[in-house]
Amino acid sequence: MKLKRLLAGIVATAMTVGMMSTLVFADEAENAPEETAAVETTEPKEKETKKAAEKETEKPEEKKPAETKEAEPEEKQPAETKESEPAETEDKEPAETKETESSQPEETAPAESKTEEPSETEDKETEEPSESEDKEPAESDSEEETAVESEVPSESDDQDSKDAITGALGDKLKYSFNEKTGTLTISPVKKNTKAPMPNLYYFYSPWYSNTSLIKKVVITKGVTTIAEGAFAYCSNLTSVSIGPDVTRIEPGAFYYCTSLTSVVLPKKVTDIGYSAFYGCTKLKSISFPSKLKNIGNYAFAGCSGLKTVSFPAKLQTIGNYAFQDCSGLTKIVTPKKVKTIGEYAFKNCTNLNSVTIKGADVIGANAFDDCNNLKSVSLNNAKIIGNNAFASCSRLESVTIKGTKEIANYAFNYCQALKSVSITGNSAVIGERAFEECTLLRTVKLKGVKEIGAYAFQNCYCLNSVSIPSGCTSIGKNAFYYCSYLDSVSIPGSVKTIGTDAFRSCTYLSKLSIGYGVQEIGNYAFRNCQYITALTIPGSVKTIGEYAFAYCYRARSVTIGYGVETIKQCAFFDCNNIGSVIIPSSVTTLGANAFGSISSLNDISIDNDLFDKSTDAFKDSPVKNKTWLETNPCTISGKTAKVKAKKVKKKAQTIAASKLYKVTPSTGLSAVKVSGNKKFTVNPANGSITVKKKTKKGTYKIKVKVMSTGNAQYKASDYKTITVKIKVK
Repeated sequence: MKLKRLLAGIVATAMTVGMMSTLVFADEAENAPEETAAVETTEPKEKETKKAAEKETEKPEEKKPAETKEAEPEEKQPAETKESEPAETEDKEPAETKETESSQPEETAPAESKTEEPSETEDKETEEPSESEDKEPAESDSEEETAVESEVPSESDDQDSKDAITGALGDKLKYSFNEKTGTLTISPVKKNTKAPMPNLYYFYSPWYSNTSLIKKVVITKGVTTIAEGAFAYCSNLTSVSIGPDVTRIEPGAFYYCTSLTSVVLPKKVTDIGYSAFYGCTKLKSISFPSKLKNIGNYAFAGCSGLKTVSFPAKLQTIGNYAFQDCSGLTKIVTPKKVKTIGEYAFKNCTNLNSVTIKGADVIGANAFDDCNNLKSVSLNNAKIIGNNAFASCSRLESVTIKGTKEIANYAFNYCQALKSVSITGNSAVIGERAFEECTLLRTVKLKGVKEIGAYAFQNCYCLNSVSIPSGCTSIGKNAFYYCSYLDSVSIPGSVKTIGTDAFRSCTYLSKLSIGYGVQEIGNYAFRNCQYITALTIPGSVKTIGEYAFAYCYRARSVTIGYGVETIKQCAFFDCNNIGSVIIPSSVTTLGANAFGSISSLNDISIDNDLFDKSTDAFKDSPVKNKTWLETNPCTISGKTAKVKAKKVKKKAQTIAASKLYKVTPSTGLSAVKVSGNKKFTVNPANGSITVKKKTKKGTYKIKVKVMSTGNAQYKASDYKTITVKIKVK
């Protein structure tokens, strides 16, 4: 046995030496100086090497198992065939370095020994060189082996590479993309793990190069957010399955997924980020969960195929541009808890025909601008309606607003089909040009409105009635300018200022009532109101502006209350049908042509001194009779009035001034309460007193400051404090 092993070792050594000599002779011309020592060492054993080579050529088939076992690449085979294919060996050997020359025969040696003695022929001597031989090539040829492996993958690896691309998303999530089905799956690395998707920022997702191949996205249980830009530009994505643990959809998550048709969001989603579904033009329906609170800016902008939207009860915010250009939407109903509907939120939703807003702190600027098919709007508790919120909704016919505080500038501007407006506000302000150019608007009902802004109803040609509520403090310039068919206007005493041109060119205005409390009538305020027949200016007015009532051709009488101080130039210019006028002694300034060019003016009552310094006030007016106001003022004293308790028990009772005061001569009155029971109120315009409902029986004393407005013979009296008695029995 030992002899056999010894012989096997000798044969192996001989073969090795022979192979080395063959290599040396093949390269002798090029490397003679370097290989001289190698030739000298191999000459004594040349015969043994030739014998080994002959045996090897006789059995070529036995070399195949060695090749498959060692998994050597094909270029190493020539070293094993040696003499049978010398040309192939010579072609490849010059590329090798000295190290590869020494390592090449070492690789073939174990193979030779194994073919000679297939059963138990290897001993420790043959094993030791094989170990050293394995280590050296592994270091020198590692790059070559790696390259070969990558060039020639196994069949299973090749199949996997075609079917799926996988990778990590952070530490806790992974993804898998199946190219055959176009399905992209996002899932946790470990079961029972919950984690958000890391931000991918649109162009940095690991599957971005395959976005056009993705047809379906599956977000499994455990994923809590859909990352920013995660599936942006997946133009062929048609289906999305979102797992139950997702709470937020980050900005741009499905940006420009133009083939996506429907989305069902899981119950836990509370936020949809900005541009999340921007430009999903084929999206027809979206199911919002009950816990959804916020829809971000541009979230569904440009989703032109979206037809229905049902907002959940807990929704609080609809962002700017959120549904802009969603031309398929036909109806919107927002819940009570919505605080903000953003700017341009539904702009250019051209098929939207009905909007019901049950509550909103703010409806942003241009929120429904250019919704050309919108026909009705109902706004409940919408506190602020922003600039241009419903501007240019050309088919809008009716608007009902309740609980609002502000209707901002241009809010319903150019809604040219609008016919009726009902506003019940909470000290509301109607902004500039809010309803300007609503040319078919006929009726306006206002309650709880504090201010009517400039140009608010300008050029509403068909408007024939408007009720301005008590509590309104100002009517802005041009507020009702050119509302030519306006028939009647009642302005309460709470209004302090009637602005410039406020009712100018309301041509058919025939009935005008200005309440006591108005302090200023602006320039041109009622100019060219041709059908007014009687003008009464209360004594609370301090200034009547330039041309305020000019060209009111049909006015036949003018009553100016005591308290008016300034009548500016041309205030009543060319009011040709006025026959007489009483100018109270409270007037200190009478402008040029204040009553000029009034061809019918024959009689005036005026203070002598005022007339002397206002000679041009009546220019081109043929005044024939002048009456100077007496220097003696009116006298006023109190009376005792009675009211029945039975009537007071059912409702409040008003006592006329004639039953409360004795005035000589009988003229108009103005009164202010000084003191007395809270159940009595005094009307400052005429001095009447109202007894409130359920006032108990008894005799009550009330102190009142009263003054007379005077007449042609008497100057108005100064305020005088008197006591009146009221008996409830």
